[in-house]
Amino acid sequence: MNIIGIITEYNPFHNGHAYQINELKEKENADFVVVAMSGDYVQRGGPAIFDKFARTTMALQGGADLVIMLPTSISLASAEQFARGGVSILSSLGVDGIAYGCEEPNLHQLKGFASFFHAEPQAYRDCLSIYLKKGLTYPAARQAAFDEYQLSFASPKSILSTGFQSQQPDSHFLASPNNILGIEYEKALLHLKRQLKTIPLQRKGSSYHSNFLDHELASATAIRKALFHHDLAVSNYIPDSSFQQLLTELTLSGPLNENHFSTLLEYELYRHKNSGYTSFLDCNSDCSNRIQNLLPQFTTFSDFATLVKTRGYTHTRIQRILMHILCNITTNDHQKLADLNYAPYARVLGFRKDSSEILGILQKKSSIPIITSVADGAKELEDSRLHFFNQDLAASDLYHLIVKQQFGRSIANDFSHPLSILSPTI
Repeated sequence: MNIIGIITEYNPFHNGHAYQINELKEKENADFVVVAMSGDYVQRGGPAIFDKFARTTMALQGGADLVIMLPTSISLASAEQFARGGVSILSSLGVDGIAYGCEEPNLHQLKGFASFFHAEPQAYRDCLSIYLKKGLTYPAARQAAFDEYQLSFASPKSILSTGFQSQQPDSHFLASPNNILGIEYEKALLHLKRQLKTIPLQRKGSSYHSNFLDHELASATAIRKALFHHDLAVSNYIPDSSFQQLLTELTLSGPLNENHFSTLLEYELYRHKNSGYTSFLDCNSDCSNRIQNLLPQFTTFSDFATLVKTRGYTHTRIQRILMHILCNITTNDHQKLADLNYAPYARVLGFRKDSSEILGILQKKSSIPIITSVADGAKELEDSRLHFFNQDLAASDLYHLIVKQQFGRSIANDFSHPLSILSPTI
Protein backbone atom coordinates (compact mmCIF):
# COMPACT_ATOMS: atom_id res chain seq x y z
CA MET A 1 0.00 0.00 0.00
CA ASN A 2 1.43 3.37 -1.05
CA ILE A 3 -0.05 6.28 0.93
CA ILE A 4 1.21 9.76 0.00
CA GLY A 5 0.53 12.87 2.04
CA ILE A 6 0.24 16.50 0.91
CA ILE A 7 0.37 19.57 3.18
CA THR A 8 -1.76 22.32 1.70
CA GLU A 9 -4.31 25.11 2.04
CA TYR A 10 -6.50 24.70 -1.07
CA ASN A 11 -7.48 28.35 -0.91
CA PRO A 12 -9.24 27.49 -3.18
CA PHE A 13 -8.72 24.10 -4.83
CA HIS A 14 -7.72 24.62 -8.47
CA ASN A 15 -6.36 22.89 -11.58
CA GLY A 16 -2.80 22.90 -10.26
CA HIS A 17 -3.88 20.97 -7.17
CA ALA A 18 -5.80 18.44 -9.25
CA TYR A 19 -2.74 18.02 -11.47
CA GLN A 20 -0.57 17.32 -8.42
CA ILE A 21 -2.92 14.62 -7.09
CA ASN A 22 -3.19 13.05 -10.53
CA GLU A 23 0.61 12.97 -10.87
CA LEU A 24 0.91 11.16 -7.56
CA LYS A 25 -1.64 8.54 -8.51
CA GLU A 26 -0.41 7.99 -12.05
CA LYS A 27 3.35 8.44 -11.83
CA GLU A 28 4.08 7.67 -8.18
CA ASN A 29 1.51 4.85 -7.96
CA ALA A 30 -0.16 6.34 -4.91
CA ASP A 31 -3.00 4.10 -3.73
CA PHE A 32 -4.29 6.92 -1.54
CA VAL A 33 -3.59 10.64 -1.29
CA VAL A 34 -4.07 12.02 2.22
CA VAL A 35 -4.31 15.80 2.51
CA ALA A 36 -3.38 17.76 5.63
CA MET A 37 -5.25 21.01 4.96
CA SER A 38 -5.45 24.32 6.80
CA GLY A 39 -8.82 24.78 8.46
CA ASP A 40 -10.55 28.16 8.43
CA TYR A 41 -7.32 30.21 8.51
CA VAL A 42 -4.26 30.21 6.29
CA GLN A 43 -0.54 30.77 6.62
CA ARG A 44 -0.45 34.21 4.98
CA GLY A 45 -2.27 35.53 8.06
CA GLY A 46 -5.98 35.66 7.31
CA PRO A 47 -9.14 33.63 6.86
CA ALA A 48 -9.54 31.11 4.08
CA ILE A 49 -11.87 32.48 1.43
CA PHE A 50 -14.31 29.60 2.01
CA ASP A 51 -14.72 27.53 5.16
CA LYS A 52 -12.97 24.22 5.73
CA PHE A 53 -16.05 22.12 4.96
CA ALA A 54 -16.52 23.60 1.49
CA ARG A 55 -12.81 23.34 0.67
CA THR A 56 -12.77 19.72 1.87
CA THR A 57 -15.59 18.86 -0.53
CA MET A 58 -13.75 20.55 -3.40
CA ALA A 59 -10.58 18.60 -2.57
CA LEU A 60 -12.41 15.26 -2.51
CA GLN A 61 -14.14 16.08 -5.78
CA GLY A 62 -10.69 16.89 -7.18
CA GLY A 63 -9.23 13.48 -6.34
CA ALA A 64 -8.06 13.56 -2.70
CA ASP A 65 -8.99 10.42 -0.75
CA LEU A 66 -8.90 11.76 2.82
CA VAL A 67 -8.72 15.30 4.21
CA ILE A 68 -7.54 16.04 7.74
CA MET A 69 -7.31 19.47 9.32
CA LEU A 70 -4.16 21.25 10.41
CA PRO A 71 -4.79 22.81 13.85
CA THR A 72 -5.26 26.59 13.79
CA SER A 73 -2.03 27.17 15.72
CA ILE A 74 -0.17 25.40 12.88
CA SER A 75 -2.06 26.84 9.93
CA LEU A 76 -1.37 30.39 11.19
CA ALA A 77 2.29 29.76 12.00
CA SER A 78 5.54 30.70 10.26
CA ALA A 79 6.71 28.55 7.35
CA GLU A 80 9.00 26.60 9.69
CA GLN A 81 6.28 25.78 12.23
CA PHE A 82 3.69 25.18 9.49
CA ALA A 83 6.02 22.64 7.88
CA ARG A 84 6.83 20.93 11.18
CA GLY A 85 3.16 20.59 12.02
CA GLY A 86 2.15 19.19 8.64
CA VAL A 87 5.10 16.79 8.43
CA SER A 88 4.65 15.58 12.01
CA ILE A 89 0.92 14.93 11.66
CA LEU A 90 1.27 13.06 8.36
CA SER A 91 4.28 11.03 9.50
CA SER A 92 2.55 10.23 12.80
CA LEU A 93 -0.43 8.95 10.84
CA GLY A 94 1.83 6.52 9.02
CA VAL A 95 1.93 7.79 5.43
CA ASP A 96 4.65 6.36 3.21
CA GLY A 97 5.79 9.65 1.72
CA ILE A 98 5.13 13.38 1.49
CA ALA A 99 4.82 15.28 -1.79
CA TYR A 100 5.15 19.01 -2.33
CA GLY A 101 5.26 21.37 -5.28
CA CYS A 102 8.28 23.58 -5.88
CA GLU A 103 9.76 25.71 -8.62
CA GLU A 104 12.87 23.52 -8.92
CA PRO A 105 12.41 19.89 -7.80
CA ASN A 106 16.11 19.17 -7.22
CA LEU A 107 16.30 16.94 -4.16
CA HIS A 108 20.05 17.48 -3.76
CA GLN A 109 19.55 21.23 -3.45
CA LEU A 110 16.42 20.95 -1.31
CA LYS A 111 17.97 18.47 1.11
CA GLY A 112 21.27 20.34 1.08
CA PHE A 113 19.68 23.62 2.17
CA ALA A 114 17.56 21.74 4.71
CA SER A 115 20.68 20.16 6.20
CA PHE A 116 22.47 23.52 6.31
CA PHE A 117 19.61 25.45 7.94
CA HIS A 118 18.97 22.60 10.36
CA ALA A 119 22.62 22.78 11.50
CA GLU A 120 22.88 26.61 11.31
CA PRO A 121 26.65 27.05 11.76
CA GLN A 122 27.58 29.86 14.16
CA ALA A 123 29.26 31.90 11.41
CA TYR A 124 26.03 31.81 9.41
CA ARG A 125 23.98 32.85 12.47
CA ASP A 126 26.30 35.81 13.01
CA CYS A 127 25.85 36.91 9.40
CA LEU A 128 22.08 36.50 9.66
CA SER A 129 21.96 38.65 12.79
CA ILE A 130 23.88 41.44 11.04
CA TYR A 131 21.51 41.50 8.07
CA LEU A 132 18.43 41.42 10.28
CA LYS A 133 19.78 44.41 12.23
CA LYS A 134 20.17 46.23 8.92
CA GLY A 135 16.41 45.96 8.52
CA LEU A 136 16.16 43.18 5.94
CA THR A 137 13.17 40.88 6.15
CA TYR A 138 13.97 37.38 7.34
CA PRO A 139 13.81 35.76 3.85
CA ALA A 140 16.11 38.41 2.36
CA ALA A 141 18.49 38.31 5.34
CA ARG A 142 18.71 34.53 5.15
CA GLN A 143 19.64 34.56 1.47
CA ALA A 144 22.23 37.31 2.01
CA ALA A 145 23.70 35.53 5.04
CA PHE A 146 23.95 32.26 3.14
CA ASP A 147 25.74 33.96 0.23
CA GLU A 148 28.23 35.54 2.64
CA TYR A 149 28.81 32.27 4.49
CA GLN A 150 29.36 30.42 1.23
CA LEU A 151 31.86 33.04 0.06
CA SER A 152 33.77 33.44 3.31
CA PHE A 153 33.46 30.27 5.36
CA ALA A 154 32.91 27.30 3.06
CA SER A 155 35.65 24.67 2.99
CA PRO A 156 36.06 21.16 1.59
CA LYS A 157 35.03 19.75 4.97
CA SER A 158 32.16 22.16 5.61
CA ILE A 159 28.48 21.25 5.67
CA LEU A 160 28.15 22.79 2.22
CA SER A 161 30.28 19.97 0.82
CA THR A 162 28.63 17.14 2.73
CA GLY A 163 25.03 18.38 2.75
CA PHE A 164 24.80 19.16 -0.96
CA GLN A 165 26.48 15.91 -1.99
CA SER A 166 29.15 17.66 -4.08
CA GLN A 167 26.68 19.92 -5.91
CA GLN A 168 27.33 23.64 -5.90
CA PRO A 169 24.70 25.32 -3.67
CA ASP A 170 22.43 27.66 -5.63
CA SER A 171 21.15 30.42 -3.35
CA HIS A 172 18.55 31.42 -5.96
CA PHE A 173 16.57 28.52 -4.52
CA LEU A 174 15.93 30.78 -1.53
CA ALA A 175 14.11 33.38 -3.64
CA SER A 176 11.24 31.10 -4.68
CA PRO A 177 8.33 30.67 -2.23
CA ASN A 178 7.56 27.03 -2.95
CA ASN A 179 11.26 26.11 -2.89
CA ILE A 180 11.46 27.73 0.55
CA LEU A 181 8.51 25.69 1.81
CA GLY A 182 10.00 22.52 0.28
CA ILE A 183 13.23 23.18 2.17
CA GLU A 184 11.18 23.61 5.36
CA TYR A 185 9.50 20.24 4.81
CA GLU A 186 12.88 18.57 4.39
CA LYS A 187 14.22 20.42 7.43
CA ALA A 188 11.19 19.39 9.47
CA LEU A 189 11.97 15.74 8.79
CA LEU A 190 15.50 16.31 10.12
CA HIS A 191 14.25 18.18 13.18
CA LEU A 192 11.66 15.53 13.98
CA LYS A 193 14.06 12.68 13.16
CA ARG A 194 11.56 11.08 10.79
CA GLN A 195 12.60 8.83 7.92
CA LEU A 196 10.13 9.46 5.13
CA LYS A 197 10.25 9.52 1.35
CA THR A 198 9.77 12.99 -0.12
CA ILE A 199 8.51 13.71 -3.62
CA PRO A 200 9.17 17.22 -4.97
CA LEU A 201 6.90 17.93 -7.93
CA GLN A 202 7.59 20.54 -10.58
CA ARG A 203 5.22 23.46 -10.08
CA LYS A 204 3.68 24.33 -13.43
CA GLY A 205 1.68 27.26 -14.69
CA SER A 206 1.63 30.82 -13.37
CA SER A 207 4.09 31.97 -10.73
CA TYR A 208 3.09 31.77 -7.06
CA HIS A 209 2.47 35.53 -6.75
CA SER A 210 0.90 36.06 -10.19
CA ASN A 211 -2.22 38.25 -10.10
CA PHE A 212 -3.35 37.31 -13.59
CA LEU A 213 -5.41 34.45 -14.98
CA ASP A 214 -2.86 33.86 -17.70
CA HIS A 215 -2.42 30.08 -17.67
CA GLU A 216 -4.61 26.99 -17.37
CA LEU A 217 -2.78 26.32 -14.10
CA ALA A 218 -3.37 29.80 -12.67
CA SER A 219 -2.11 30.74 -9.20
CA ALA A 220 -4.38 30.71 -6.16
CA THR A 221 -3.52 34.40 -5.75
CA ALA A 222 -4.97 35.25 -9.18
CA ILE A 223 -8.04 33.07 -8.62
CA ARG A 224 -8.76 34.71 -5.25
CA LYS A 225 -8.42 38.16 -6.82
CA ALA A 226 -10.94 37.20 -9.51
CA LEU A 227 -13.34 35.72 -6.97
CA PHE A 228 -13.37 38.94 -4.95
CA HIS A 229 -14.50 40.64 -8.15
CA HIS A 230 -17.10 37.90 -8.73
CA ASP A 231 -15.41 37.04 -12.02
CA LEU A 232 -16.76 33.63 -13.02
CA ALA A 233 -13.98 33.27 -15.58
CA VAL A 234 -12.33 31.35 -12.74
CA SER A 235 -14.34 28.36 -13.97
CA ASN A 236 -11.55 27.81 -16.52
CA TYR A 237 -8.99 27.38 -13.74
CA ILE A 238 -10.90 25.12 -11.35
CA PRO A 239 -11.76 21.48 -12.10
CA ASP A 240 -15.34 21.02 -13.34
CA SER A 241 -15.85 18.49 -10.54
CA SER A 242 -15.10 21.16 -7.91
CA PHE A 243 -16.54 24.27 -9.52
CA GLN A 244 -20.17 23.63 -8.57
CA GLN A 245 -19.23 23.63 -4.88
CA LEU A 246 -17.36 26.91 -5.36
CA LEU A 247 -20.37 28.39 -7.15
CA THR A 248 -22.61 27.31 -4.27
CA GLU A 249 -20.33 29.08 -1.80
CA LEU A 250 -20.36 32.26 -3.87
CA THR A 251 -24.15 32.16 -4.03
CA LEU A 252 -24.61 31.57 -0.30
CA SER A 253 -22.06 34.00 1.06
CA GLY A 254 -19.01 34.94 -0.93
CA PRO A 255 -15.26 34.91 -0.35
CA LEU A 256 -14.05 36.06 3.05
CA ASN A 257 -10.97 38.22 3.64
CA GLU A 258 -9.15 39.66 6.62
CA ASN A 259 -10.96 43.00 6.42
CA HIS A 260 -14.21 41.31 7.33
CA PHE A 261 -12.58 40.78 10.77
CA SER A 262 -11.62 44.46 11.20
CA THR A 263 -14.14 45.44 13.89
CA LEU A 264 -13.40 42.43 16.08
CA LEU A 265 -9.67 42.87 15.64
CA GLU A 266 -9.84 46.52 16.67
CA TYR A 267 -11.83 45.53 19.75
CA GLU A 268 -9.26 42.85 20.71
CA LEU A 269 -6.38 45.26 20.21
CA TYR A 270 -7.97 47.83 22.50
CA ARG A 271 -8.84 45.12 25.02
CA HIS A 272 -5.17 44.17 25.39
CA LYS A 273 -3.73 47.65 24.85
CA ASN A 274 -2.67 48.33 28.43
CA SER A 275 -0.94 44.99 28.96
CA GLY A 276 0.63 44.87 25.49
CA TYR A 277 0.82 41.99 23.06
CA THR A 278 4.10 40.23 23.81
CA SER A 279 2.38 37.12 25.13
CA PHE A 280 1.01 36.43 21.66
CA LEU A 281 3.03 34.31 19.24
CA ASP A 282 5.76 36.12 17.24
CA CYS A 283 5.03 39.53 18.80
CA ASN A 284 8.16 41.00 20.40
CA SER A 285 8.27 44.20 22.45
CA ASP A 286 9.10 46.44 19.46
CA CYS A 287 6.13 45.14 17.49
CA SER A 288 3.87 45.39 20.55
CA ASN A 289 4.88 49.03 21.07
CA ARG A 290 4.19 49.85 17.41
CA ILE A 291 0.72 48.32 17.64
CA GLN A 292 -0.02 50.28 20.82
CA ASN A 293 1.24 53.57 19.39
CA LEU A 294 -0.49 53.20 16.02
CA LEU A 295 -3.79 51.84 17.30
CA PRO A 296 -5.59 55.25 17.17
CA GLN A 297 -4.97 55.19 13.38
CA PHE A 298 -6.70 51.82 12.91
CA THR A 299 -9.07 51.69 9.93
CA THR A 300 -9.07 48.15 8.54
CA PHE A 301 -7.19 44.93 9.23
CA SER A 302 -5.05 45.05 6.08
CA ASP A 303 -4.37 48.80 6.26
CA PHE A 304 -3.30 48.48 9.88
CA ALA A 305 -0.95 45.62 8.99
CA THR A 306 0.62 47.89 6.37
CA LEU A 307 0.92 50.67 8.94
CA VAL A 308 2.62 48.44 11.52
CA LYS A 309 4.94 46.83 8.97
CA THR A 310 8.60 47.83 9.04
CA ARG A 311 11.59 46.95 6.87
CA GLY A 312 12.33 44.01 9.12
CA TYR A 313 8.80 42.59 9.18
CA THR A 314 6.97 41.30 6.13
CA HIS A 315 3.33 42.26 5.71
CA THR A 316 2.44 38.58 6.04
CA ARG A 317 4.22 38.26 9.38
CA ILE A 318 2.33 41.27 10.76
CA GLN A 319 -0.95 39.80 9.55
CA ARG A 320 -0.14 36.53 11.29
CA ILE A 321 0.60 38.38 14.54
CA LEU A 322 -2.74 40.18 14.31
CA MET A 323 -4.50 36.85 13.72
CA HIS A 324 -2.66 35.37 16.71
CA ILE A 325 -4.08 38.17 18.85
CA LEU A 326 -7.56 37.66 17.40
CA CYS A 327 -7.48 33.86 17.88
CA ASN A 328 -5.60 33.99 21.21
CA ILE A 329 -2.58 32.00 20.02
CA THR A 330 0.28 32.54 22.46
CA THR A 331 3.98 31.84 22.66
CA ASN A 332 3.18 29.33 25.38
CA ASP A 333 0.88 27.51 22.95
CA HIS A 334 3.76 26.80 20.64
CA GLN A 335 5.83 25.44 23.48
CA LYS A 336 2.97 23.06 24.23
CA LEU A 337 2.82 22.20 20.55
CA ALA A 338 6.56 21.44 20.50
CA ASP A 339 6.09 19.18 23.53
CA LEU A 340 3.60 17.19 21.43
CA ASN A 341 6.03 17.06 18.48
CA TYR A 342 3.65 19.41 16.62
CA ALA A 343 1.07 16.65 16.22
CA PRO A 344 -1.69 16.86 18.85
CA TYR A 345 -4.20 14.82 16.80
CA ALA A 346 -5.51 14.25 13.29
CA ARG A 347 -9.02 15.58 12.85
CA VAL A 348 -10.81 14.10 9.83
CA LEU A 349 -12.83 16.55 7.74
CA GLY A 350 -13.91 14.16 5.00
CA PHE A 351 -13.12 11.24 2.73
CA ARG A 352 -14.18 9.55 -0.48
CA LYS A 353 -16.60 6.71 0.20
CA ASP A 354 -14.77 4.42 -2.22
CA SER A 355 -11.53 5.13 -0.29
CA SER A 356 -12.99 4.61 3.18
CA GLU A 357 -10.63 1.72 3.92
CA ILE A 358 -7.84 4.31 4.34
CA LEU A 359 -9.29 5.22 7.74
CA GLY A 360 -8.98 1.67 8.99
CA ILE A 361 -5.43 1.42 7.67
CA LEU A 362 -4.34 4.64 9.37
CA GLN A 363 -6.10 3.76 12.63
CA LYS A 364 -3.75 0.78 12.88
CA LYS A 365 -0.63 2.76 11.95
CA SER A 366 -1.20 6.09 13.68
CA SER A 367 0.65 7.14 16.82
CA ILE A 368 -1.71 10.09 17.44
CA PRO A 369 -5.48 10.21 18.05
CA ILE A 370 -7.60 10.25 14.88
CA ILE A 371 -10.75 12.30 15.47
CA THR A 372 -13.78 11.52 13.27
CA SER A 373 -16.37 12.93 15.68
CA VAL A 374 -16.03 16.38 17.26
CA ALA A 375 -18.16 15.30 20.21
CA ASP A 376 -15.93 12.28 20.82
CA GLY A 377 -12.79 14.42 20.47
CA ALA A 378 -14.07 16.86 23.09
CA LYS A 379 -14.65 13.93 25.49
CA GLU A 380 -11.59 11.78 24.80
CA LEU A 381 -8.72 14.24 24.34
CA GLU A 382 -6.88 15.42 27.44
CA ASP A 383 -4.56 18.20 28.61
CA SER A 384 -2.65 19.97 25.81
CA ARG A 385 -4.34 17.98 23.07
CA LEU A 386 -7.73 19.14 24.33
CA HIS A 387 -6.41 22.71 24.62
CA PHE A 388 -5.60 22.84 20.91
CA PHE A 389 -8.85 21.11 19.99
CA ASN A 390 -10.84 23.74 21.92
CA GLN A 391 -8.75 26.46 20.31
CA ASP A 392 -9.74 25.11 16.91
CA LEU A 393 -13.41 25.08 17.86
CA ALA A 394 -13.26 28.68 19.10
CA ALA A 395 -11.48 29.81 15.91
CA SER A 396 -14.11 28.02 13.84
CA ASP A 397 -16.92 29.72 15.79
CA LEU A 398 -15.25 33.07 15.13
CA TYR A 399 -15.09 32.35 11.39
CA HIS A 400 -18.77 31.33 11.30
CA LEU A 401 -19.72 34.46 13.28
CA ILE A 402 -18.04 36.69 10.70
CA VAL A 403 -19.75 34.85 7.82
CA LYS A 404 -23.10 35.37 9.52
CA GLN A 405 -22.34 39.02 10.27
CA GLN A 406 -21.12 39.84 6.76
CA PHE A 407 -23.41 37.69 4.62
CA GLY A 408 -26.34 36.69 6.83
CA ARG A 409 -25.49 33.01 6.39
CA SER A 410 -25.52 30.57 9.29
CA ILE A 411 -23.10 27.64 9.08
CA ALA A 412 -23.57 24.67 11.38
CA ASN A 413 -20.96 24.64 14.12
CA ASP A 414 -18.30 21.95 14.21
CA PHE A 415 -20.34 19.76 16.58
CA SER A 416 -23.30 19.75 14.18
CA HIS A 417 -21.57 19.74 10.80
CA PRO A 418 -21.19 16.23 9.34
CA LEU A 419 -18.05 14.87 7.76
CA SER A 420 -17.83 15.43 4.04
CA ILE A 421 -18.27 11.98 2.50
CA LEU A 422 -18.09 11.90 -1.28
CA SER A 423 -20.02 9.05 -2.88
CA PRO A 424 -18.76 7.60 -6.18
CA THR A 425 -20.49 8.90 -9.28
CA ILE A 426 -22.40 6.30 -11.25
